[in-house]
Amino acid sequence: MAQTFATGEVDRGDGASNVFSAADVGPDGKFYVLWKDGNFNSPISLTTPRFKLIRWEADTSTWTTLGTILGNTATFPNIISDTVYTVFGDRMSLKVDSQGRFHIAIHAFFSYGGAIVYGTSANGSSWTFTTIETSNNITNYTLSDPQLDLDPDGKPHVVFRISDSSNSDPTQRPTRIRRHVFNGSSWTGETVYSRIGSANAINNGVGYAIDSLGKGHLAIPVESNGSGTDASLYYLTNSSGTWSAPVNLAAGATSNAAVISLDLAVDAQDKVHIVRRDQTYNIHYHTNASGTWQGSQINGTLQGQIDYDSLTVNPLGDVLLAYNAHTGTNTGNVRYACLFNGQSTWQTGAVMTGNSRTGQYFSLAFKSDRTAMIMFDHFTGTGSPSYGPPNNPRQLQYATAAITPPASAPTLASSSADSLTSNSARISGEVLADGGAAITERGILVSVTQSNPNPQLGGSGVVKSTSTGTTGAFSVTATGLSPSTGYTFRTYATNSAGTTYSATGTFTTLELLSPIQAWRTQYFGNKANQGNGRNTHAPAGDGIPNLVKYALRLDPFQASAGLLPQPQWIESGATRQLGFSFHRDPARNDITLIVEASSDLVTWTALATSEAGAAFSGPGFVSESDAPGSLKLVACKDTASPATQTRRFMRIRVLDTNAP
Repeated sequence: MAQTFATGEVDRGDGASNVFSAADVGPDGKFYVLWKDGNFNSPISLTTPRFKLIRWEADTSTWTTLGTILGNTATFPNIISDTVYTVFGDRMSLKVDSQGRFHIAIHAFFSYGGAIVYGTSANGSSWTFTTIETSNNITNYTLSDPQLDLDPDGKPHVVFRISDSSNSDPTQRPTRIRRHVFNGSSWTGETVYSRIGSANAINNGVGYAIDSLGKGHLAIPVESNGSGTDASLYYLTNSSGTWSAPVNLAAGATSNAAVISLDLAVDAQDKVHIVRRDQTYNIHYHTNASGTWQGSQINGTLQGQIDYDSLTVNPLGDVLLAYNAHTGTNTGNVRYACLFNGQSTWQTGAVMTGNSRTGQYFSLAFKSDRTAMIMFDHFTGTGSPSYGPPNNPRQLQYATAAITPPASAPTLASSSADSLTSNSARISGEVLADGGAAITERGILVSVTQSNPNPQLGGSGVVKSTSTGTTGAFSVTATGLSPSTGYTFRTYATNSAGTTYSATGTFTTLELLSPIQAWRTQYFGNKANQGNGRNTHAPAGDGIPNLVKYALRLDPFQASAGLLPQPQWIESGATRQLGFSFHRDPARNDITLIVEASSDLVTWTALATSEAGAAFSGPGFVSESDAPGSLKLVACKDTASPATQTRRFMRIRVLDTNAP
C-alpha cells in the first residue's frame, strides 16, 4: 500500500536556477541535508552563493540550520567573485560518520580554475577544506559529478569525472573517472577508468559506494560503440584489490542510449544495486544480490526520470528510489519506488505533485525504521525561474514518510507434539513474524492421518483449536482423540494477507489402558498380568501381592507390611466391635474390594463391598470420607459381637475385574 508523505518548503534558493542537495542519516538517527543556495553572486540582491547544512527535527517537523558555507569567505580566498562566473558547481555529496562528523565533496571555481573540494566539520559550522584536484585553468577541461563515501574506518573517498576537450584533435580527447582516498594524513589519487575520443566518452553521472570491506563499486554511462549516442551501463569494482575491467551490464545502441542517468548503492550485505533510465524513459534495476547480475525494467512498466542521487538502501536492505514520472514532459509528479528486502515487486506511490519545474534533482536518505526523507527542487511561479531574485526563485522541498511494506502472511516456526495420552496431545508452535498486519487467529489443526494427511482450515475431518495471542510461542492441547490412532498436525496463523501453515508432523495416541494396566506399565514397563507385574507376585519380598498394593496405593518395590490396615476398636452404640480403616482410590475402577471377617480363617463372611470405584456398602460399612490426593478414607467393622466370639479375623480381598 502506497504511503502518504508530509511535504513542505525548506527554503528558497537565492538567484539559483537549480537547487541541488545531498542527504544522509547521522548516528543520532536524524536526517542531515547539504544544499546549494545560489550558485553565483547576484548584482540584484547582493546575495552570495552558499551551502547550507540543515537537520530535520522530527518532533517539531522543522529544519535547523547547523552551518552556512559562504562563497566569499576566507575559507575560499581564491574563489571567483565576478558576477559573470559561476562559483559553485551543481553537484555535491554528504556523509555523516559514526562519530557525527560531517564530510562533504563540492565543485567550486577558483581563480586558478575548477576544483573538487573536500570539507569536514565536527559541528557543521566550522569547516576545514582541502582542494582534491583542479583544472589548472585549462580551457574545456571540466571537473564534475563529485561523489563521496566513507570506508569502514571513516576515511573519505572522493570520486569524480573529468571531461578533457582541450585537445584540438577530437580523437585524442579523454574522459576519466578519478578517485582520491584519504589515508589519515594525506590524499592519494588514481585514475579508475578512462576513454579516449569524443565519441567514446564517459557521460555525466557517476554512481559510487563503498562496501563493508572498504572496497569501491562504480557505475558509469559509457559511449561504447563509437557512435557517441549509445551510452552503455558499465560497472567496475576493486574488490580484488585492483580495479576490474568494466562489465557492460546494459549495452546501448546507436541513437538509443541505455543510460541517460543512473545511481548506485551498496547494502549491508555488500550487494550492489544500480538504477538507470534509458533513452525512452524506462527505469531499470540491476543487482548482484543473487550472486550474479540480474537486470530488468522495474515492475516491467516503470517509466520516468531519475537523478544521479535518486537511490539509497537502508540497513534492512530495502532499496528506495525517488523519480519523476514524466516521460518527455515534466508534469511535476514526484514519486517513489521501494523494493523491500526479500520481495520481488517494487511498491510505488506518489510523493508530491508540482508543475513542469518540479522534481528534476533529488537526494534521499532511508532509515532502519523505514522512515524516508526525499529532497527535491520545486518552482511555484510560471515560466522559467529567474537568476535574479525576487522573480520566481526555486525552492528546496522535502517529503518524508514511513514507508511500510505491504502486509504478507505470517511467518511460522516448525511445530511439535508431546505429552501424548490415549486421547490427547499437546501441539506447540511459534509465530515468528506477523507479516506487517495484526494476527487475527492462530492455533492448531489435527486430523486422522489415514483419512486426511494434510490438515488445513475447513478440511475434511480437521479439528481446529485456537490459541490467544499474536506473535511468539504457543501450545494447545488437542483433546477428544481416539486411542492407538495416527494423527497429522500442524500450526497456523492468519492475518489480513492470508494464512500460513507450518510443516506437518505426525503422532500416534497411546493405547487406552485400564488403571491397573497403566500402573503395571509405570512400575514394570509392561501392561500384562505376567512376570514381576502379575497380580500375585510380591517383588518387594514382603508377601504382599501386587494386586493388594495396587488397591491400597502402595509401592510394589517397597516392603509395606507396616502400612497395611491395622485392627482397631470401633464404637457401635454401647458396644465395641473389631474393625479397621484404609485408603482407596476411586479412579482405580477396575477392581473389586471386599472386606471380610472369619472366625476360623476358612469360612469368610463379606462385610462391605466396593465395585468399579464405587463407594462401599454392606452391613460392615461404617463411613467413607475425603482424604488428600483424591482418595477416600474408609472405615469398616465386624458385624459379630466380640462377646460371643473367642477369636475373630478381618481382611480385604481384592479382585481384578479384567483378569480371567
